[in-house]
Amino acid sequence: MSTFYDEIGGHETFVRLVHGFYEGVADDPRCGRSTRRRTSAPPSAGC
Repeated sequence: MSTFYDEIGGHETFVRLVHGFYEGVADDPRCGRSTRRRTSAPPSAGC
Protein backbone atom coordinates (compact mmCIF):
# COMPACT_ATOMS: atom_id res chain seq x y z
CA MET A 1 0.00 0.00 0.00
CA SER A 2 1.45 3.36 -0.98
CA THR A 3 1.05 6.53 1.04
CA PHE A 4 0.05 9.97 -0.18
CA TYR A 5 3.69 10.99 0.37
CA ASP A 6 4.83 8.25 -2.02
CA GLU A 7 2.09 9.00 -4.55
CA ILE A 8 3.12 12.64 -4.93
CA GLY A 9 6.80 11.86 -5.37
CA GLY A 10 8.19 11.49 -1.86
CA HIS A 11 11.24 13.34 -0.61
CA GLU A 12 12.20 14.84 -3.98
CA THR A 13 8.81 16.54 -4.31
CA PHE A 14 9.10 18.17 -0.90
CA VAL A 15 12.66 19.30 -1.57
CA ARG A 16 11.46 21.05 -4.75
CA LEU A 17 8.43 22.49 -2.94
CA VAL A 18 10.44 23.94 -0.06
CA HIS A 19 13.16 25.26 -2.38
CA GLY A 20 10.57 26.98 -4.56
CA PHE A 21 8.82 28.45 -1.52
CA TYR A 22 12.01 29.99 -0.13
CA GLU A 23 13.00 31.37 -3.54
CA GLY A 24 9.59 33.04 -3.72
CA VAL A 25 9.90 34.48 -0.23
CA ALA A 26 13.39 35.81 -0.95
CA ASP A 27 12.08 37.60 -4.06
CA ASP A 28 9.15 39.18 -2.21
CA PRO A 29 9.97 42.80 -1.27
CA ARG A 30 8.20 42.54 2.12
CA CYS A 31 9.10 39.00 3.15
CA GLY A 32 12.58 38.74 1.67
CA ARG A 33 14.04 40.98 4.32
CA SER A 34 12.89 38.66 7.10
CA THR A 35 14.76 35.69 5.63
CA ARG A 36 18.08 37.49 5.38
CA ARG A 37 20.47 38.04 8.24
CA ARG A 38 19.04 40.82 10.39
CA THR A 39 20.81 44.06 11.08
CA SER A 40 19.50 46.44 13.72
CA ALA A 41 16.08 46.85 12.11
CA PRO A 42 13.32 44.25 12.64
CA PRO A 43 11.61 42.68 9.60
CA SER A 44 8.40 44.24 8.31
CA ALA A 45 5.17 43.29 10.06
CA GLY A 46 3.72 42.04 6.77
CA CYS A 47 5.47 38.66 6.97
